Amino acid sequence: MREKIIVLKAQAGDLRTGRYFSKLAALRDLHQLNLEYGGEKKISRDYMIYTFIASEGQSKIELVDDYMNDIAYISLQHIPENIIIFVTKWLKDTIGAYDMTEIKACLNNDFTNKNKFLTHLGLMQDKEEKDIETLEIVKSALKSDDPEVIEKALIVSQLLGWPEFAPQVKNIYESSQDLHIKEFAEKFLTQI
Repeated sequence: MREKIIVLKAQAGDLRTGRYFSKLAALRDLHQLNLEYGGEKKISRDYMIYTFIASEGQSKIELVDDYMNDIAYISLQHIPENIIIFVTKWLKDTIGAYDMTEIKACLNNDFTNKNKFLTHLGLMQDKEEKDIETLEIVKSALKSDDPEVIEKALIVSQLLGWPEFAPQVKNIYESSQDLHIKEFAEKFLTQI
């Protein structure tokens, strides 16, 4: 079973998100997992991971709070499909969560004002199943004049690792004067 990401309609650092996440872990009768708090891990000043681990196997649910990008999302790892369905519905009803249709619709209308949705797209898209619409959205974002949009598109390129992005990313690497953008492009190019 692969990892499933659910991007929440909550801001990073929202204390209610953490409380709801703890409540979700305690719903043993509904999701059939005996989850125990596994602690928190500070990745950087702006990036925290809170973990609940199932005592009976490899199943793990994590809340990722990325303050820098103002994103909060849930990572479901080694979770059976029926439990993923329950957790997704519960999160949508309780906190609010994005679905792919909603994210793609936002990006088809406006990259500059909604560039955070590029990161959502990269997190939620199954990288093993290439989606033409996602591919076209990211390629369009890579052509943007806005450095922030290009940066987010390069992050998505890294997350997905699809070689179809390589020609545009190589062009960005060779032509950009922005060292930060060049660094993101280089990470993708060394990854493929």
